[in-house]
Order: sequence, then C-alpha cells, then structure tokens
Amino acid sequence: MAKTDNLTDFLTGVAGAIRTKKGTTALINPQDFESEIGSIDTAKPEQTKTLTVTENGIQTVKPDTGKVLSGVTVTTNVPATPTEEKTVDLSMASGNQTVNADSGKTMSAVVIRKPATLVPSNIKKDVDIGGVVGSMEVGALDGLVDGSITNFVMPADKTQIVQYRFYGFENLVSADLGNVQDIGNYAFYQCVNLTSITLPETTKSIGNNAFDGDSNITHLNGSIDGNIGDYAFRNLIKVSECDFSNFNIHSLGQYAFSAFGGARTNPSQNLLVVDLSKSDFDKIPQYCFGTSSSTNNIKYMQFTFPNTVKSIDGYAFAYADNCDFYFTSSTPPTLSATTVWNNITNSKIFVPYVSVNAYKTATNWTTQASNIIGYVGAGILPVGSELPMLGAEGYALTWFSDKACTISATTVENADTTYYCTIGTEKLGYGVKSVTALSCSVTISDGTKTYREGAGILTGTVVTITTAATESGFVPYILQVNNQDFTSGNTFTMNEDLNITAIYWDGENIPLQPVFGDNSWVMIRQAFRNGLAATVWAVGDQKEVTLGDGNTYHIRIADMQSGRYNLTDGSGTTKGVLEFVECLPTRHTINSSQVTDGDVTSYAAGGWAMCQMKNTTLDVTVWGWLPDDMKNAISEITLNEYSYSSPSPRESTNKLFLPAETEIFMSRHYSGEGSQTGCIKYDMFDYYASATSDYSSPLRQKHVLGQTSATYWWLRSPGSGGPQVFA
Repeated sequence: MAKTDNLTDFLTGVAGAIRTKKGTTALINPQDFESEIGSIDTAKPEQTKTLTVTENGIQTVKPDTGKVLSGVTVTTNVPATPTEEKTVDLSMASGNQTVNADSGKTMSAVVIRKPATLVPSNIKKDVDIGGVVGSMEVGALDGLVDGSITNFVMPADKTQIVQYRFYGFENLVSADLGNVQDIGNYAFYQCVNLTSITLPETTKSIGNNAFDGDSNITHLNGSIDGNIGDYAFRNLIKVSECDFSNFNIHSLGQYAFSAFGGARTNPSQNLLVVDLSKSDFDKIPQYCFGTSSSTNNIKYMQFTFPNTVKSIDGYAFAYADNCDFYFTSSTPPTLSATTVWNNITNSKIFVPYVSVNAYKTATNWTTQASNIIGYVGAGILPVGSELPMLGAEGYALTWFSDKACTISATTVENADTTYYCTIGTEKLGYGVKSVTALSCSVTISDGTKTYREGAGILTGTVVTITTAATESGFVPYILQVNNQDFTSGNTFTMNEDLNITAIYWDGENIPLQPVFGDNSWVMIRQAFRNGLAATVWAVGDQKEVTLGDGNTYHIRIADMQSGRYNLTDGSGTTKGVLEFVECLPTRHTINSSQVTDGDVTSYAAGGWAMCQMKNTTLDVTVWGWLPDDMKNAISEITLNEYSYSSPSPRESTNKLFLPAETEIFMSRHYSGEGSQTGCIKYDMFDYYASATSDYSSPLRQKHVLGQTSATYWWLRSPGSGGPQVFA
C-alpha cells in the first residue's frame, strides 16, 4: 500500500485485482478476500511447440513468457552413422588380432580369411587351431606346403603323406614320393596338372581318392605291397603307359581304377597292360575298372588277375571295349550279377584250359560263354610236348598259337608262346584234376601215353598210377585216389575224375604243418585218421576257407574225441569234428513249412532226418559251395536222433550237420536225446566242455559272417515237449 493511499483505497485496489484475476465485475466484500483469493486459478496458459533436430547433441526447448509447455513435437533428421564390413587375412603372429572400424563408421561384420595352409595335414595330430584339428602323424610330411608348389620332393626321412596334403594343387606338375609308405585320403586329389606317378617299393597303402581326378597323368608305374582304397586312381583318363608287374595289391577298393586310360590318344594303337598276377586280392569290387557310360570307358586293355580272386562285383568291367581279361584261377570266381559284364563289347575272357567248361557254365558267366577261351601260359608245358587233345573236364580241345584262334597248333614249339584253345560240346572223358606229391613222384600211364595234372583221359581208358620216393629212405605216408587208399602200381578205369595225393615221409618226422590252417585238407584228414592230429594241433585251432558263395569262413576244431559217430560205410568211427565259426550271412529256417510224416503234420515232424535245413540248405546249397579238396576230406556219418513222429529214434546219413543240444550244453536240455527210449545222448564237444555252466554265453555265442553282435543259431535237436520246434 502506498503511503499516500488510505485503507479504503487499498481495499478497493485489492478487490479490483481479485476481480481482474477472476475475470469478473462483481463487488467483493473485504471479509471474503481470503476465500476469493484462494479460488483464483494461478495456472499459466499452455502451449505446444515443434522442433526439428538436424544434428547430434543437446537442445533446450522453452515456453513463451507467461506460458507453460504442454507438448513438444520433435522431428529427427540426423543422418545415420555409416557402417562397414571388412575382410582381412588371419594375422596372429603378435597375439590376438583386432579389427577396428574406420573413423566415423561402425562395423557390421568382419570376415577373417582362413589360410589355404590351415588344414589338418599341416597341424600336428590333435592340436586345435581355430577349430581345425591336426592330423599330422610323427614321420609324416610336415611343414607348410602351399598351392604354389610345382615340383614336390618327399623328404628322405618322411614316410607318410597325410590326407588332403596336396588337395587341389593345380600348379603341381611332378611329385617324387621318396620313401613314402602311406598316402592318405585325397592326398593328391584333383592335381590336374600332375603328369606321372611312380610308386616307390616302400608303398604300403593308398587311401581313398588319393589320386582321384588327376586327369593329366599319363604314366603310372612303380611298386606297392599293400592296399588300394576306394576311388584311389579314378578318372586317370589319359594314362597311356603303365607297369603293374611289381604291384602286390592285397585289397582293391571300389572304383579304384574306373575310367583308367579311357581318354588316352590312339588307344587302338596303344595297348595298356594291367598285369596284376603278383597280387593276392580276393575281390574285384564294383566299378573297379568299369564306368557308368561309354564316356572315357576302358578300352584296348589287357588284364591279368591273380588266382586268389574269389569274387567279382557288379559293373567291375562295365563298358569295356576291345579288352582281354586273363583269369588264372582254375575255379571261376563268383560273380555277384551279370552286370559285371554290363555293356562290354569286342572283348575276350581267357581262362585256364583245364577249366573252360567250368567258366562257361558258372552262374553269371554264361552270358559270356561265347567269349571264353582256354589258354596255357608260356613255359608251363615243356617244348616238344603234345598239347592235350582232351581237357581235364573231358571235352575235346582244339589248339592255336594265337589268341584270335586262327593259327592251329598241336605241340609246344616255343617256350615263350601262350597257347589258346576252344572246347567241344560233347564230354568224351575225365580228367586228372589234381596231383599232390611230397617227397615222391607220381606217374599216370595207359601203357603208351603218360598223363599229367590237367590232362583229360578218354572214358574207359585203364591207367596205372605208380609212385616213387625222391628222397632216400622215405616211405609212403598217404597214397590216395579220390579219398581212397591205393598202392603204387594199382590200375584205375577212367569213369570219374582223378584227384591223387602221394605223400612220403622218413617214418619219424610227421609231414604236417604245426599251424592247423597251413595244412591241406588231405593232410588234415590223414592226421585225424592216423590219430596224429592231437599231437600237433589243439581244439579251437582254425583254418580259413573261401566257399563258392564268395565268402571266407573260419573252420574250427570242435572235438578230438575218438568214436563219437559211426562212419556210414562201416569202416569205423570218427576221430574229430570240425565246425564253422561264423553263421551264414543269409538266414535259413529248419523248415519253412510244416512237414507231413505219417499221421503227423508239424514243423518238427520227421525230426532232423526230414528237415529242410539238412536236406536242402546243408546237403545241397552249402555242400555245393565247398571246394573239392575239402569235400574229399569229409567222411559220411550216421546220426541217431529223436523224432516227434514215429519211428523214433530215426537215423540219417550226414556229411554236414548241426550240433545236437547235448553236444553244446551241460544239463539245460529241452530235446529228446538221452531221455527218450533208444535215443543217443551225444557227449559235449571238447570246445564247449570248458564251460562251467549252461549260461557261460561267450563260449557258445556265434555271429553272422561280417557282423560282431551275437545271434541265434539252430541245433539239430527237435524239442521233446511238442511237435513244432527245434532247439
């Protein structure tokens, strides 16, 4: 209140200020000033503002005087910070590698290039560098080798080239393999400018795809004493010169030489000779040499395979053109299918002259019967000798001195000449199939002519077989013809093939090999017959044998007890039993359907004597697979078995059979042996007698060939509790 104002003026001024604030003209009693002032709205008026931001930083927005902000609309128009991606080479020589963004930018991605040399083969075994785990073994080629190398020389102290070592090295022109023993998988894969390979005599193994796709190699030679993996030399299509004569290959992989030399220049003028006769592999796998089309197919080639080949898989020679295949085994290898010869043209198959008919009539060989020609290798028959007019199979032979069979021949005129023959269609006689002689000589004569192993003799011809010791003081140990004993000077009428065994000894040193598996079947048979087997071998000893199904099995000495079974011919009793270690790869039932025997129809009617397992699976199928020398060593026995249907027991004659339940188990018996009237309870085989209970399963476990897990296997004993089951 101004000094000059009186109280009335002051109160009038306050009342006017209140009316102004409240926006009214009404009179206000001073007594109401307090309430009137309290009801005055003191809030300032609101306002909104709009702001555009064009750069990073802090901006302040203020209201106009006497107002308050009720809202601010901000429009952002700041350019985004630029990003970048970087690709850099790995560089960690001085520690961890840091990659920074350029000034004013942010990093969106970083790619660190993996060096070409950062591969397992360049890193010591089990060392992990950035997730790459090393595989380099001691003795392996170490140190970094990059793709710029043109001429590689293997260090003298290294023996292994590990997998992927030269994978895709397009600059590599030559490789001196030094003293290498092992060449790993893909070691030289797609080295497309490599021109030649010479394998050193130290070579033991060549891995899968080791030289696959080296399409400009023109020369392959050297030595190997080992294994060749799948695809190892596939697509070496330009090979025009090779020498396999020092190759001792133990196993061949599929596609190993597929398309070999298939695109070489002038193939018809450049015969490729693939001589594998010094090898010992037993199988030629699928597409080993063949191709899936006529592109780069094998052509104008001559193959010689070792006598160890037992089986050949499909497409092994597919699309072969103008090729000669020489097989040296007198037993035709088992072919998995006719596709072995798929689309071959203008090719010939040469086989030992003693086995021409066997090859022509063997399963899956018949499609090539017209292309099969017999031969006898150079130097086999003495110069001046007459070429046999009758083969060991009893068919007439017509001989030639050329493989085209155009130049006739009757005698061996040159020791360096291979002679070829065709056979007639009519069987005229029988052959001298085998002659085994030790410390003695064997002479076969009809009085005017002398015959040797592999010769044919006309039916009805009478021959005399004489033997003579070739060492002083030696006397006969075994003299047998077709598994029957004979005396030197005996005569035989040719109405069957001859298999002759003549073994002489000094009367003291048994002519047996201490390792059971190293003995021939004729020696094994004789050792058991003479009671000598137990002095040299033991129960559990094994021998490998390859059967006609193409598989290799193990045969084990299961029992050496004398007198277990009666021989069917009445000559005595057995002195030993052999068994298969593995089960057949294909499952077989005892009976696939019920058998009717008298008034009984069931799966066990007729017992072992009438079952399908005995009469078909074993007597026909498996027996047909056995090699002849093994068949000749097996004696026929008579078995006495329980039968649910009458009569029981029932006898049967057997060469191959399953064990009885009592021959495997101690007292866990569910069959009729020993408990039914007249049934023989056969004692346990020696091999299983070491069991301490009927539940010591490992001793009795068998597995299917090629597998490791135990499997169920049949016994020949019908169950005594019902007509439907065998043990």
